[in-house]
Amino acid sequence: MQESIWVLKEAKPTLFANSQSPTASGLPIIIIHTRSKTTENVLKPGPNSQIKVPESTKITLFTRWGRTNCPNTAELIYKGRTAGPPYGSSGSGANYLCLTDNPQYRFTVGLSQTERGSVYGTEYRYGDLKFSPLKNNHNYDVPCAVCQAPRSVTLMMPAVTECPNGWTKEYDGYLMTSRDDRKRTEFICVDENQSVVPDSNGARPQFPDDEASTLFLVEGKCNQSGGGLNCSVYGDNLELSCVVCTL
Repeated sequence: MQESIWVLKEAKPTLFANSQSPTASGLPIIIIHTRSKTTENVLKPGPNSQIKVPESTKITLFTRWGRTNCPNTAELIYKGRTAGPPYGSSGSGANYLCLTDNPQYRFTVGLSQTERGSVYGTEYRYGDLKFSPLKNNHNYDVPCAVCQAPRSVTLMMPAVTECPNGWTKEYDGYLMTSRDDRKRTEFICVDENQSVVPDSNGARPQFPDDEASTLFLVEGKCNQSGGGLNCSVYGDNLELSCVVCTL
């Protein structure tokens, strides 16, 4: 099924949903059809148009949580550190961000304001440290990298470590999110060979949990009587894996 993108000629490009028409009165338009993220030049712009329509574009983006570099199947756009809403907060965002190491600001006040959202650096949490492969990363900040691959689609698959046939494996790791008794965030796939932001643990050993964003491993909960995962498939209380794939 094809999607239609309506682009205003000699004006700022505007994207419209399927089957919608542009609302600008009388402005000439170019219709570009897209299929599987590949852009086809169906109608070429006239000689006076400044709009450039690529013959073919295939790019998909993904965040590699827990690392500052991209796999050899992709290229780095930028690296930074993971950030999110404070651990005990009921507001602000519900997702994790990959913040650049080189921020750019516009107008700022510079003083703490009550009518604001907030974002904090995200830290690994491994509880009682029994999770031996990663226990040394406990309390350290989580790095991240935003990557682009010359393919069309990105898929994060929970509970597996390999991609479907025909897909490219970017990385695999562990499913992580906020803790059960705290506010919801999102599930993300953190690299198995995760690294840490240097010196981010010892610099604030007593940093309170309610002033930090945190990531915890995810356990599958099965229940033979119903209400949980299928116990014939998922082991109870086992930490879940994940993989990021592109196609």
